[in-house]
Amino acid sequence: MADDIRNVSFYIGGDGLVRARAAYEATRWLEGDRSWSHFVEKALRAETSRREARFNDSRPFDGGEGPLKPGRPTISIQLRAAQVSGAASDDPSRMSPERLPSADQHDEQGRDVQPDRDRGRVE
Repeated sequence: MADDIRNVSFYIGGDGLVRARAAYEATRWLEGDRSWSHFVEKALRAETSRREARFNDSRPFDGGEGPLKPGRPTISIQLRAAQVSGAASDDPSRMSPERLPSADQHDEQGRDVQPDRDRGRVE
């Protein structure tokens, strides 16, 4: 894994942390985890690779060097992702309110978004 090691923090809800710690404790020797940090890094890398494969032809996304801004991605980003997965209509007004994402003015890398500008490789 990378030599450039950084301390990160994040919030996790529900029973996610309890389940992750239990899985780590139960399987760390079987999976070759050197530490809890190694386990978390492997999980992040696996999810990153999955998303790169699904949404970006298995290539790394651009950006990610700067700090993330708080909040959710913009509606346009979330709708495109939902359309790719088949979870959304082409017309956001036809989506039920509970499925309509809340808006923010930042993309998934935390950069300011211009609503009419195409972002990412999702089509």
